[in-house]
Amino acid sequence: MKRGKWAVFSSLFVILLFANCAGTYKSFKMATIPFKEPVSTDNKIAYSTRQGVMFNTHNYRYAKREKKEDYSLMAIKLVNKTDLPINLADLNYSCGGSTAVTPISMDVYIDKTKQKAGLYWLFSAGVVPNPFCKGCLKYVIPWGIIPAATNFGIAFRANKKMKKEIHTYDLTNKVLQPNDSIMGILPFKGINNCGEIYITLKY
Repeated sequence: MKRGKWAVFSSLFVILLFANCAGTYKSFKMATIPFKEPVSTDNKIAYSTRQGVMFNTHNYRYAKREKKEDYSLMAIKLVNKTDLPINLADLNYSCGGSTAVTPISMDVYIDKTKQKAGLYWLFSAGVVPNPFCKGCLKYVIPWGIIPAATNFGIAFRANKKMKKEIHTYDLTNKVLQPNDSIMGILPFKGINNCGEIYITLKY
């Protein structure tokens, strides 16, 4: 391969590398989520919601993967207005008040939206001619190993941090005590075009 072609190949590889570099994960607190005004459907519960948690917390790398999979991490604030405990598994969710929707598994959500850290090792295939070997293209320098290892480390740590935080706020199977409130998140599929998400008790 001629040096001109090597230069073109190397330039394209650098552009590809930086266009697809790993992203960090930004931690958030539920109190900072911009919830909508609380809604009270009956004398049993009141709630507030906010779709697109990843986008609203500036985790754009994960929000991009959400959009690809048609997923949305929804923040929910619930108030139990009754004198009995409420299992959050006994809640109904509907899109626009008519189409029923159901939370998906949090583990499935994490698996589909996490960064594919292992793929960054493909960058290690990037090579350039050895500048100390003039007229010799037989020997090359694997310059891609360093950015590959760096991006793998960033993605791996970001995924680990994301998984830990999301499980901390996961509302799956939580129980809300009488006259108490709770804030957390649940993942859904196919709700990105829903104007509103309505929540009611099954009984």
